[in-house]
Amino acid sequence: MNSGRVDHETSTLYQNPDPAFQALSTQVTLLESDITGSESWDYAEALSAAMEHFTVADAPKPYLVSQAVRDYCKDLRVRKSMSAEVAARRTLDKHLAQFMRRDINTLTQAELGDWQADLVRGGDAETTRKSKATANHILASTKAALNLAYRRGKVAQRPWEFIQAYPAVDGCRDLLLTSEEVQSLLDVTTGAFHTLLKAAVLTGARLGELKNAKVQDLKDGRITLSGKCGPRNIPLRSDALEFFTNLVTGQPTDAPLLPSADGRAWKMGQRSRLMEKTVRASGVDSAAVFYSIRHFWLSSAVRDGLPILAVAQYAGTSVSMIEKHYGKFQPDNMQTMLDTVTL
Repeated sequence: MNSGRVDHETSTLYQNPDPAFQALSTQVTLLESDITGSESWDYAEALSAAMEHFTVADAPKPYLVSQAVRDYCKDLRVRKSMSAEVAARRTLDKHLAQFMRRDINTLTQAELGDWQADLVRGGDAETTRKSKATANHILASTKAALNLAYRRGKVAQRPWEFIQAYPAVDGCRDLLLTSEEVQSLLDVTTGAFHTLLKAAVLTGARLGELKNAKVQDLKDGRITLSGKCGPRNIPLRSDALEFFTNLVTGQPTDAPLLPSADGRAWKMGQRSRLMEKTVRASGVDSAAVFYSIRHFWLSSAVRDGLPILAVAQYAGTSVSMIEKHYGKFQPDNMQTMLDTVTL
């Protein structure tokens, strides 16, 4: 009676002292249609066949890169804004197309390194620098999406952790425009683009935030800006308030605050072409881009003594980012500040 064999025809389980064998007793009948061969199996054969059956049946489904991208973009919408979600999805759908149908657990460091290298275009030094800077932005978004999958237990290893950004290629932060150069940019522009550029100078806002702004976002001396870091409501300095108030007079509340020449929202690429023409006409450094205006505003705010926390809150970014890139602009006036402290 203690033969430890399973009869295939009747699925009769004879006693066996092994608990694992006993645990499988009620499941043996499920194997009858899947296992062929002799009419009976010894203990080892039955246990092996059963474990193989349940391992295959219970194997987790692959978690595709496309699912990681989808989940990351959904998370961005909740934590930041819909515009952040749209921007990330546009970037990742375009640049991760070759990986979308892959199980995230099969990605390797070697192929991710090759993918990063393929993002860089050749050409002169400036073209290569800009291309590497763009590749860094793409890599940052990619890592953010894959790291979210890792934190949620969808992947065991992180081969992308060893893919490093290209150093010293972020020219928009290396180039610091002077007040005179900013004025030169304004002097050679007219119409809608002049207004957009002026708004950036007065607020230090990101281009996307200015593009998204509506007339109704200006209220009670403050403006609500919405972009990749979500909405924020900030006060306006007096000249900025006067500037924006003149813009919204007589305009419908749902109209763009800073429309293009045709009265509608700016289109993709429309502003970058105008900025390139403006830079050439003004004679400022050819590396200048629209973001250079934000860099000018942030460095000016820190240089003139605005607290780093206030700058970060106003600009919609982190204190660590301001400290890293703009801390060097802080005034060396510790003695003066100490003298103001009441003890």
